[in-house]
Amino acid sequence: MTNIYCIIGLPGSGKTTYANYLSKIKNISVIHKDNYFKQDAFTLLNNELTYNDVIYDALLFNIKQRKELLSNLIICKKYLIIMNTSLEECLRRNS
Repeated sequence: MTNIYCIIGLPGSGKTTYANYLSKIKNISVIHKDNYFKQDAFTLLNNELTYNDVIYDALLFNIKQRKELLSNLIICKKYLIIMNTSLEECLRRNS
């Protein structure tokens, strides 16, 4: 069974930095949601998850977005990594 690591958090929380780090230590690919339309990202994720583990770098702020992701994925083991960076730090990084 393949694995998906969904990394969520505020803009500037370190999602992409952590996704790239995790990608290097686990030697798996990263799909950055910002680079795809929603449906394209789901298709790409499912195609990749057929054979490989994947890291998904996305905001997924609310429960509706998380449920939509989970309901559109093939059967795989799912890990949710929440970047718990303070709002002040996120704002500082984005300024």
